Amino acid sequence: MHNIWVHKWSNTAILFLVMFSTSYALQFTADMWVKLHYEDEATTQTLYVGEAKYRMDQEEDGQEVIVLVDQEAGMTYVLLPTEKMYMEMPSDDLQSLMNDPFQAAKFTEAVGEKSKIGNEKVSGYACDVYDVKRDGDVIMKLWVSEKLDFPLKIVIPGEGGRTMELKNIKEGKPEEKLFTMPTGFIKVTDPGQRAVEIPDWAENIESAEIVKPPFEKRMSAEEIVRVKVEGGKGIKVDGINNIEGNSAFTAVPFKAGRPIKEPSMYTYNLTWKGANWPTPFKYTPDEADEIVIRVRQGDVLVRVEWIDLEE
Repeated sequence: MHNIWVHKWSNTAILFLVMFSTSYALQFTADMWVKLHYEDEATTQTLYVGEAKYRMDQEEDGQEVIVLVDQEAGMTYVLLPTEKMYMEMPSDDLQSLMNDPFQAAKFTEAVGEKSKIGNEKVSGYACDVYDVKRDGDVIMKLWVSEKLDFPLKIVIPGEGGRTMELKNIKEGKPEEKLFTMPTGFIKVTDPGQRAVEIPDWAENIESAEIVKPPFEKRMSAEEIVRVKVEGGKGIKVDGINNIEGNSAFTAVPFKAGRPIKEPSMYTYNLTWKGANWPTPFKYTPDEADEIVIRVRQGDVLVRVEWIDLEE
């Protein structure tokens, strides 16, 4: 399940500033073609690039999602038109990085080494091609148009990676109203305020193994463990990628057999071997009765420990 609030381009996320110029791009509209390497189908979104803002129109699980990025203010807004709700966050925030392949590309350079490897055309535009490496491995490739001052293609290599490419580019200023917050939308500070559906994988959650910290286990896709919340203690879950390709895991609080937060908000992509994502949970037994950990894909070393609630 993809998260309707965050489209995972980076866990890479907080691990993954400037890959391309901070000056504003030439204004244009394009189709944004996105292909996950482990899926057969690609998706096509619409991208609008204004003077200091850009907008991505997406569809997640059949629901319209709009991502507005204000480069001047350094803010990102994620809108759900059918529910008339929106979230706002800094553009370098974790959630924003996962929403936005362009911000994720910028942030990736902070942990990698960028080198120009050539020149190629994408959608008819001459581009400089860059490799971004970490520990000798290519973790991202970019094709950046000098004329548009914008990445036209981004590739996260590997079977678990993804490719984004801009097609059908039409130069010209998009309508200003496309970058304006619609009236009547309610600001949501926590995605958990939305009604949370039980994902298919959690329907028989009671049969999953219950473990107690300190706990460590190498887990493969579809494996699930549960950690019971105890009074006066917090729980830290850390997932470490054991393979060269992409792995992903979910760690989410449950109450009475159902998630109290949107599970996809708590799903983390681990793009390279050794990538890890630690997550602290500080709930009382009245708020959540367990933390459910599931490996979505790949091979993840899961570590769980108690932490002080005051940390």
